[in-house]
Amino acid sequence: YIMSDNCPIIQTNKRSSPKNNINLSIDLTLQKTEDEIRLAVLGYAQEVKRIFSTFTNFGLAASMISVILGIIPLYSYSLQTGGPVVMIWSWIVVGFFCFILVASLAEICSAFPTMGALYYWAFRLGGPRWGPFASWTAGWCNLLGQIAGVASGGYSGAQIIANIVSLTQGYDFSDAEFLAVYAAVLILAGVVNTFAETLLTALCYVSVIWHVVGVLIIVIWMLCTAPTLQNSSFVLSHFQNSTTFSSSSYVGLIGILFAASTFTGYDTAAHIAEETTHSHKSTPTAMIASVANCLILGLILIVGMNVCIQDLDSLIDPDNTQEAYTILWQQTVGHNPTIFFLLIVFVAIECSNCANLTSASRMVR
Repeated sequence: YIMSDNCPIIQTNKRSSPKNNINLSIDLTLQKTEDEIRLAVLGYAQEVKRIFSTFTNFGLAASMISVILGIIPLYSYSLQTGGPVVMIWSWIVVGFFCFILVASLAEICSAFPTMGALYYWAFRLGGPRWGPFASWTAGWCNLLGQIAGVASGGYSGAQIIANIVSLTQGYDFSDAEFLAVYAAVLILAGVVNTFAETLLTALCYVSVIWHVVGVLIIVIWMLCTAPTLQNSSFVLSHFQNSTTFSSSSYVGLIGILFAASTFTGYDTAAHIAEETTHSHKSTPTAMIASVANCLILGLILIVGMNVCIQDLDSLIDPDNTQEAYTILWQQTVGHNPTIFFLLIVFVAIECSNCANLTSASRMVR
């Protein structure tokens, strides 16, 4: 017998279990790894290479739940739908409940570290009666979310490139040119996932470092060069409604979407469980760590940017031809550093796009 954490007793004498009538037929002479044995217990054979470690799995999940992709492109939206008070408190509240959720999902993942993750878990936990329907629902909802995530990430990347070109060349893309850039951003992510297996794991290391260092560079630079800084009352309690809705409660609710749309994608770690070594421990750890990383880095970025706001009305002016974050950076750090910030943002977004596509491809495999 072989016994390990969260793993049932496995018979190695090629006899079927009389209780479950499942023939495990595991021969020790094959020298199967613990990960392969766990898959065999679940009825699967190891078919893909395990190229991800705990850290690279975390790196991919953290890239997917990117604070830069979640906060920067939606900064204009969040300033108009509640402003600083909704931004910071919704981030804390959503992050807290998301942490509770990911802790539960991580426990399930530890028991079922398989590719496909959510829809497989739903099938196993739903039982004979509800399992198929729960699996079908979870699978399609997850797939639609993956498609939307790839599309939105590519659009955000193209938007950043358009801003860089506008600031450096004074040229605005036509709709056709923007669509071409959009396609190029997605194709680049596809190439990395298709032909560069080693590059994908290296990208996980780069992405984590890039996100942490990038956020710190942006925030510290802004704090050091901003002409004036807002007080704590503005950052923690200022409410802004620049929408056409008269209900402050409703505006606050739609403002929460800013945080809710960011705290997604940590299941990416589970989608590559069959490609991760010691997946029953590594994958749950990566899931929880990615949410904690997002919560902390996001707070730093939100507070840092909101403290440096010089003129809120200038950022949410409906006649603006530039995004609020671009205007804010130009007001605080100047023209050339703004371009540098945009380059930081683009690289982070493209890392997130690669992670998003990786997760989506494993979802449908």
